[in-house]
Parts: sequence; C-alpha cells; structure tokens
Amino acid sequence: MYSQNQTENKIFVPKYAEQSLSQLSRYLTSNEPSDYKKAKNIYDWITGNFILEERYKIKSYTIQQILKRKRGTAQEFSNLFDSLCHRSGLVSKQIVGYTFTENKPIIKVLYQPNHYWNAVLIDGNWYQVDCLWGSNYGRLKKLTFDIEGNSVNYEVKNGKEAETYFCPLPQDLIKTHFPADPNWQLLETTITSKEFIQNDFSRVTNSKLGNETLDRYISLHCSDYLYESSKNAFADNSKNHRQLAVSSLEKGKNLIFDPKATQKEKDLFFQKKQIYYHEAASSALSYSSNISLYSKIEKEALGLWIRHNIGVPIAKRAKYLDRFSLDKNNIAKKEMHLKSMNNNIKHFEEKVSKKHYNSLKKPRRKVAYDSLYFKVTKEQIAEADSTIQEIELEIANLKSINQILNDKKREQILVKKSLNYSQTSYLQQFKLLLQVDVTLQVLGHQSHQITRVDNSIDVLVKSLKSINNELSKNNIELSRNTSELKKQINTKLNLYRGLYIMSNAEIAYKKEYDKVNDRLREVFYDQTLAKREEYKVAVWTNEAMQDENEELLRQKKIIKDIMKIKSVFKKEKIASIAKRETKEKKFCDAITQTVYDDLSNIKNFKKEMSYN
Repeated sequence: MYSQNQTENKIFVPKYAEQSLSQLSRYLTSNEPSDYKKAKNIYDWITGNFILEERYKIKSYTIQQILKRKRGTAQEFSNLFDSLCHRSGLVSKQIVGYTFTENKPIIKVLYQPNHYWNAVLIDGNWYQVDCLWGSNYGRLKKLTFDIEGNSVNYEVKNGKEAETYFCPLPQDLIKTHFPADPNWQLLETTITSKEFIQNDFSRVTNSKLGNETLDRYISLHCSDYLYESSKNAFADNSKNHRQLAVSSLEKGKNLIFDPKATQKEKDLFFQKKQIYYHEAASSALSYSSNISLYSKIEKEALGLWIRHNIGVPIAKRAKYLDRFSLDKNNIAKKEMHLKSMNNNIKHFEEKVSKKHYNSLKKPRRKVAYDSLYFKVTKEQIAEADSTIQEIELEIANLKSINQILNDKKREQILVKKSLNYSQTSYLQQFKLLLQVDVTLQVLGHQSHQITRVDNSIDVLVKSLKSINNELSKNNIELSRNTSELKKQINTKLNLYRGLYIMSNAEIAYKKEYDKVNDRLREVFYDQTLAKREEYKVAVWTNEAMQDENEELLRQKKIIKDIMKIKSVFKKEKIASIAKRETKEKKFCDAITQTVYDDLSNIKNFKKEMSYN
C-alpha cells in the first residue's frame, strides 16, 4: 500500500493546458515516470480545482463542459478522473456504490446508489480514489459554535488527512464507501450491505488488491464493464435495479448493426438488442417501484425520527421549564418570604436579648410545706443531667447531619446550575444546527446531549427534593429537642433552687445554679445563630435559584424558536426526499421512453428491411 504524502500538493496548470482533456492529461502526466505519480497529479488537480454541485434536475454535461465549468456531481468528478486516466495510459474504472447520506439514521435499505468514485490500476494492483471526498467538500470536518451561536467555523482537513481518499487502505474506506459490486471492496473477506449499515466491520481483515473478475474488467469496453459490474451488483443485492437499468440500456445502444451480416446474424442482433432494452425497462420499472415504496417509508421514518429526536426531548425540557421557571410574582413571593424570615429572626433575637434569667436569693425563712423543701434529692439532679446529656448528643448529631446535608445541597445546586448553563448552550447549538445543512446523525448526537443533561438534572432535582425533605424532618426534630432541652434545664434550675433552700443558702448550690443559667443562655444564643445560619442558606439558595431562573427563561425563548424551526425543518426534509423521488422517477421515465423509442425505431427499421 502506498504511503500518504504528509504535505498538501497543489498542481498548477496554465490556461492553455485546460482547453482540452488531451492537453490537460499530457501536461499532468507526460513527465511523470510512474503510474502512481500520474494518477496522483490527476487527483490533486481535480480536488484542488473542482467543487460539488447538487442538482435535482436531470441535466448532464459533456466532459469538455465539465472541464470548463469546474463544478459537477459525484458522477462527473468520477467521469473526469476516468477520462484523464485513459488519455494518460492508465487503467481506470468507475465504481458505483453507497456512502452514508444525511438520512443514515432512518435508511436501513441500500436501493439507491448515491455515490461514484474510481479504481485505478497501479503496478498490477487496484487502488480506490474518490476525488469528490478528497476535495474541499470531503475535507469539511465539523461545525463549531460559540455559546451565543454568533459564529460558525469550519475546520478543514490538512496535510496527511487531506490525502485520505487517494489510494486509501480498503479496510478504512469500506467504513464509509460500500461498492454496489462487491469485487470493488478489495478485501479478502467481503462484507454484506447489512453489516455496512450496522457499522459491523468485525469481519474486515486484510486487503486483496485484485481477483479474476477485476482482471477480466481490464479488457472490457466501458459499456461491457458497466453491464458486467451491475450484474455482479444485482447478484449481491437484488435491489440494485438502477445501475442495471443504465448499463443494460448502454449495452443495447452500443450494439452495432452490420448491414453485410446474414439474416440469421441480423435477427440475432435485433434479439440481443431487444433483450437488453427489455432488461433496462424492467429494471427501471422495478427501481421506480422501490423509489415510491422507500420514499414513503423514508418520509414516515423521518417523521418518527423528528418526533423522537426533536419533539420528545424538547417537549420534556419545556415541561421542566414550565414547572421550575419563575415569573415576577413567584420571585416577589420568595423575596417576601425571605423578608418575613429575617423579621422573625430579628424578633426572636430581640426577645432573647430581653429575656430575664432569675437569680437565687437567700430565703428569709424555711417553709415546711414548700414542695422543693422536702422532695428535692441529688439523685434527681443526676437524672436531669443524664437526660440533658442525651438530648445534647441528639442535638449535636442532628446538627452534624444537617451540616452534611446543607453542604451536599449546596454542591448539587451548583452542579444543577452548571448543567443548566450547559443545557442553554446545547439548545442554542441545536437551534443553529437545525438551520444549517448538517446530517441527521449530527442532529441526533446533539439531541442525545440535551437528553443526557436533562436526565442528569432530573436526578439532581429528585436528590435535592430528598435532601430538603430530610432537612425539614431534621429541623422539626431539632426544634423539638431544643424545646425539650430548655425544659430540662429549667427543671434542673428548679432542683438547684430547692437544694439551695434546703441547705439554707449554701453557696455551692448557687454557683451550680448560675452555671445552669449560663447554659440556658447558651441554648438561646445557639438557637439564634442557627436561625441566622438558616437564613443565610436560604438567601444563597434564592440567589442561585434566580441565576438559574435566568438560564431557564433563555431556554424557554430558544425552545420557542426551535418549535418554529422544527416545522420548517420537517417540510424541507420531506421536500428534499420528494425532490429526489421526482428526479429518480424522471430518470426511470427517461429510460423507459428511450427504450420505447428505440424499440419503435427497431420495429420500423425491420419493416423497411423486409420491404427492401
């Protein structure tokens, strides 16, 4: 296998040399010693000077016209390469086949050949050449957009990649080019059309740059080669009617009548001509039926594809936006809630600051019937301490869990916010891609990105809901435990007051009483701090929500535009299928009419011969 040149070669040809194919072929190849270099010069000149022209009308140009216009279809690129090779003494054959079209995701049957390229014989081995894909059309690599969709940049293959379609490895080319005639796969083990459609190249191993059939092709005239190749294509895939219709018609047209032949030879001549013409008409009719059938299927499949890849993901996203985006009234309500929350905290802080904590005073007298006097014991103090300790441990545990949950909530809110930024970008790109000429495969990939991000956001929404529920539950439990703690501390204060009275104002009990009072102050202070921290979390969450809401409102606008574009997109795609269907039906009608006219002429000619 020839190695690829890593530098891009541009062939300069003066104007006078472009006036005819003979002059051009001489200029490009006369001074080159090897067949490889001759073929390479022809390839470089075509790929550097010709551009693709899409035509829905049936219109053909001569080689000389193509040379002058410097634009053409895939078939005209191939014809030009073939003609220049033959004039340069190179053996070249045109290959008819399939490449993945823009509707690859919805087409599962190969019935309409959509591409032409070439095979050239170099040093006894066959190599494939695709001038169209090697040109700027084929070098188009990808589209890129900025987040606002303000620019569209084209990355063009250069250097080594630009040479991919001149003498590539058959194992590589088969991944994009499927010859209708399996002999042109140039592989030891050929693959089926089903494997090609499913991207299953597991059986592709080594190349085989020749076989007996290809050797026989060398000596065949152009029409004979096309006919035999189309027969092999039809044997491999019974839906290859188009190629057989064209080659049968050409085969019949190229039969030359010999007026000096015997009557038996003349009858045999007319019989052969009629056989080829009938085969052409029959193939054209079968192809026309396939076009009607598969065009209808393609339109229906396109509708399903649009629904699955545009309608469903966009509708799902729109539903999310309707559910979670906020209007001015909702935002105002949340602001009012925060304001109310802040006022409540201030009111609580004010109450705490004004709270009166009783102190112990020496009693004037002992009161025998005072319950604290004859009921208080040190065991009750120990029991109260144990209860307070359990409650404090439970409160500490709940606070620790809440801290973990709040950290997790913050992290997930930031991730969700980031995903929504990404979703805005993906939706913007999707909107732009719907308006430019990209394949369904590219659109499907972008749709998958939107769905993937949507699914990730859904997971986060469910997780955040679970976290909020757990936080709410913990806060209720924390509030209950805090109230119980204050109750137990007050109980302990009363117990120490009783001991203080019983001990006739022993100073040790007063000190313990003051310590418990300080602990009660701490509880209220901690409660104030917790409420203030809760408020800060609520403010941050609200700010993050409003930032995210701006993205959601942008997405709403983009989705509204996408839904408008979707209708236009569907109409254009269906119109494109219809145009192609009309074009191919006209092609079939043209073959049928040609056959009818020629058979009528043959009939009239035979009558004249009989009359004479």
